[in-house]
Amino acid sequence: MRSVTLLALQLWSAVVVAAPTPSTLDACKAIQSAVPGKLFYPGDGPYKQENSDYYNIGLSELMPACIVRPTLTPEVAEIVKILNKFADVKFAVKSGGHDPNAGHSSVRDGVLIALSQMKGVEYDKAKKVVYLKPGGQWSGVIKELEKDGVTIVGGRIGAVGLGGYLMQGGLSYLSSQYGMAADQIVEYETVLANGTIAHINQQTNKDLVVAMRGGGDQFGITTKFTLTAYPIGKIWGGIRIFTQRDPTFAALHDFIGGQKDPKAAIIFTTMSNPLGGSLFLVFFFYDGEKPPAGTFGKFEQLRPLIDMVKVQPYSDMVSLAPSSSTGVTMRTAFRSITLPYLASRPGWYSEIEAKWANITKSKLSGLAALTGPQHTIAFQPFGPLIGRASEARGGNSMGIKGSDPPRFILEITSLWSDKKDDEAAQGYARALTEWIEQQLKEVSGQASAKGDKVADYLPYFMNDAFAEQNVTGSYRDYERFKRAKAGVDPSGFWTRAGGFKY
Repeated sequence: MRSVTLLALQLWSAVVVAAPTPSTLDACKAIQSAVPGKLFYPGDGPYKQENSDYYNIGLSELMPACIVRPTLTPEVAEIVKILNKFADVKFAVKSGGHDPNAGHSSVRDGVLIALSQMKGVEYDKAKKVVYLKPGGQWSGVIKELEKDGVTIVGGRIGAVGLGGYLMQGGLSYLSSQYGMAADQIVEYETVLANGTIAHINQQTNKDLVVAMRGGGDQFGITTKFTLTAYPIGKIWGGIRIFTQRDPTFAALHDFIGGQKDPKAAIIFTTMSNPLGGSLFLVFFFYDGEKPPAGTFGKFEQLRPLIDMVKVQPYSDMVSLAPSSSTGVTMRTAFRSITLPYLASRPGWYSEIEAKWANITKSKLSGLAALTGPQHTIAFQPFGPLIGRASEARGGNSMGIKGSDPPRFILEITSLWSDKKDDEAAQGYARALTEWIEQQLKEVSGQASAKGDKVADYLPYFMNDAFAEQNVTGSYRDYERFKRAKAGVDPSGFWTRAGGFKY
């Protein structure tokens, strides 16, 4: 009898822990009164739609107590004011839902502020800027702007959401020309922690602008971005798939260390070949219809297994991947690490790829839901051309400079099906970055001893980072940005929401 009673108490405790608090339900009711017709509970159609629209389907399991979908900036301000009155209520802000980290754009038993209905893109021809609201995805925005022959520095995959991408920095095919996506933001319309609506630009608060560029959503909820627009015509680009291991890695090494043309960009992805060995998928991009000979160096000497490169509209290039996260039924995780280019160690990438293959083989064997093609690593050039363009536009929180030696960002992407495999799938990515960190001091020292100019400032790239990685702590001006954050959020209101923090 005692054991039955104990079991009953344990079950009741589990129910209580999983249920929204009375304070949370009161906050939902208050928001419902302030923003009528735009707050939804489990069982409502819009709730189900919003809660299923995540790139990482696992986030749908968190189940917020209520979801509010504002359409106007004053409504967002009112929601923030109400949440200030309920100090123990958790909340999160969601734009496109592409961030796979639990608790960043999702919340269990709290209030989810979903910006999906705040959509709109407008080109101001006289000022050469674009006014952009945070809801929606890049595929639609780039397609719309093409009608005017312009674009903005944005996502390389159409399914990526707008708000989170811009707030976290944003790497683009156009970054070597113009800098990171966040560098293009000339003004933020932002709801601050006290519920006031601020227009933040370099004239009103230069330090805050730099801190917000790549600093995440810890400064407020941005409801409109003003971004610099650039001309765009048809581009040359697409995917080539290679099988030759050593020559392909040699071409990658050559491009990372020797890129001269800012109109060129690549993403170099490796994945397991079901028939054995590896496949190398390289996304090529050139802002123009014909790249000059030599632009892509040794890649031009390779014969691809499959060649899908062609002249096409820019919007077609970013739509190579699915344009919506709705309907995706995979669990997802990202992890990344920024690494130096080592001129005297061209085998560095091959060493990393070989270690990755060993880790995935040992950790994932026996997990039926996990297959090689669903677990990839991508080498993303992150060279001085990007830093130079960033500096020219006032800089961002990563603090990259044109004088920095070449670097690259290694991104690990995992997709799997079964919840029980969460830790295994995330663990192999962790194992790879931990191994790299153990090797880094030695290989960098060896390269320096041979005369290489080796980057020693290696900030994390927030868009591709895993939640446990200390992203903001890796920024060279962390303390300065921490003060800027405290200036607009002295009470720590935004610490109640998820995401990377100063």
